Amino acid sequence: MMHAALPAMPAPHSRAALLGRWLRHARGAVLWATLCALVAVNLAAAALAHMGLSQAQQIVGLAAVSVLTAAMVGGLALMFTARMSQDAQQLAQVLDALAYQDSVTGLYNRHAAMLHLQEAMASAQADSTGLSVVTFDLDDFKLINDTLGHAVGDEVLRLVAARLRDSLRPGARAYRFGGDEFVVICPCDGGFADPLRYGTLVQQALSGLTWLDGHELDLSGSVGVARYPLDGHTPQDVVRASDIAMYEAKSRGKGHLVVFAQALRLATEHRMQLPGGGLPMRACPIQPAAGASSSPGW
Repeated sequence: MMHAALPAMPAPHSRAALLGRWLRHARGAVLWATLCALVAVNLAAAALAHMGLSQAQQIVGLAAVSVLTAAMVGGLALMFTARMSQDAQQLAQVLDALAYQDSVTGLYNRHAAMLHLQEAMASAQADSTGLSVVTFDLDDFKLINDTLGHAVGDEVLRLVAARLRDSLRPGARAYRFGGDEFVVICPCDGGFADPLRYGTLVQQALSGLTWLDGHELDLSGSVGVARYPLDGHTPQDVVRASDIAMYEAKSRGKGHLVVFAQALRLATEHRMQLPGGGLPMRACPIQPAAGASSSPGW
């Protein structure tokens, strides 16, 4: 499944570094142009004065030197402009990439996911196939941030992102939507027909004891799955369905993976209308799903 062409991830330079380089180029160009012009005109004036030429001839000579000096300054300006244009293109590429990238994990972000999902849906419709969207978030992530600090929390997010990348098959891609919420777009028929396999895959990406900053962490998450075109016909609808399934998994306690059903949408809409209603926020660690495949296959 081909994804929309998005900018490459930004190189390790920053906007500030590029802007600083622009200023250095500008100062250098102005300095060299000024020095060259002053030296050329002074040398020409001195040479013409010692040549015994008439005043009119000296004026013509100085005019010629001025023209040559202007041409030289123009050449420097063209060189400076070319370098500025190159840096401007580089800066534009950095800014474009940052618009699609999560700065903590290096994964693509929500904006990129919606673009990819739109194109994946169009391709699935053309091929009369389907795709799945898996949403999960980490259990007790707020507790990790509150007790161990946000630096450890960021390391946890980067670890999860790395594990997801290692477990993905060609055609699937992981995204960080914000906080501790991740989404995986899975344009594969096997997962569409058997979405329970994603419980095993997410568990494999998260499970196992992890040592970070001297602390032992047992990572887990709650998983929701929605499918196109069964559960929605737009990227927003399918992602929303996957979110609803994930929060339903949270509400059921430990070890739950939920595949979206329309009854969940109706129950959620009813709950939202009640006083204090809304999506449940209690997180539960995921355990192996009963009957799920043990082999990866996003």
